[in-house]
Amino acid sequence: MKKLIKLYQEGSKISDILEKLELKGPKTWKALLFAFLTTLVIAVPFVLIISSCYFIYSKVMPFFWILSALTSLLIVIGFGLSAVIYVKLLQIYFPDVEKLKNINYGAYFLKEVLHPFSVVIILVYFAFVVFVL
Repeated sequence: MKKLIKLYQEGSKISDILEKLELKGPKTWKALLFAFLTTLVIAVPFVLIISSCYFIYSKVMPFFWILSALTSLLIVIGFGLSAVIYVKLLQIYFPDVEKLKNINYGAYFLKEVLHPFSVVIILVYFAFVVFVL
């Protein structure tokens, strides 16, 4: 547990470093777009499988709720994956920035997955499942 806490704190430091960087120009938008598209390409097979499972199972079956929990976790993992891909692309597009060269991607991924916004994503997703589906 202590190792996870240290890793999360390291990810927070990396996040602070990235916020303070002043990267300008079209390369940042290009990296954001490619990170989004790459995450979308990775997520499409999972979305197709999960959506077909939602058509098979109804709310009264226990597997429906297990599937909903797994789906919310996959959404959060996709969010973290997208952030890591974005940072990797920034590192490729800006090779002269020293602060981008020694980033621990595992720590940054953990920080993004355990971000408070992830809890909001999970709650919104479960509200959607309960009230809409």
